[in-house]
Amino acid sequence: MASNNIAHEIERIAQMAEEASEAAKKTAQSAGQLDELASKQLEALSNYTV
Repeated sequence: MASNNIAHEIERIAQMAEEASEAAKKTAQSAGQLDELASKQLEALSNYTV
């Protein structure tokens, strides 16, 4: 039936949205970690002069 197909597609879209949200959270976490590492590198390099 058409209503079953619609329900199935809505469920599939909801699952995809949940997966995209989780991926976005992981990306934000990775960006935060990279920012922290970059700050630590800059701090370490500031001790050196040429």
